[in-house]
Amino acid sequence: MNRSLAPAVVLVSLVAAGCAQPQRPFRFELSQGGGAPIDAVAGALASEGYPPAEVDRQTGVMSTQWQDTGFLYGYIDQVATTIVRRWIVVVSTSGPRPQVILRMDAKNCVPGGFSIGELDFRRCVQMEGMVETHQRELDELGHKLEKALGASNAAG
Repeated sequence: MNRSLAPAVVLVSLVAAGCAQPQRPFRFELSQGGGAPIDAVAGALASEGYPPAEVDRQTGVMSTQWQDTGFLYGYIDQVATTIVRRWIVVVSTSGPRPQVILRMDAKNCVPGGFSIGELDFRRCVQMEGMVETHQRELDELGHKLEKALGASNAAG
């Protein structure tokens, strides 16, 4: 591609993708079945291709490994960035039925400016919102987890 056209192509991609919007976490309730809810949710997450990288049983919070989505969005020092993300799942057992909340943690990173394996994000900034494509992916994953766990969607 002509180097002088590259910024225009990235700009068109960003405009077509839309602006980042506030994230809408996906929430649902688990049935009152036996076993440890966090283990069931971790298993369902892994079966969808996102095995938890970290699980904190005390807080009920788990996260997947960071992944480069390949989605170009934004700039750092006039260099186009890609969105790097992980899924965060919170399992709360404080109410009558365990609650599950799925959300996305995302960063804009300069390609080559981060190392996922070592979690060395040298040239990244935290994203405050998310693009609609990623919101749809979050909702789709939430529905799959909800179905796999025989759960019901909670309002909110």
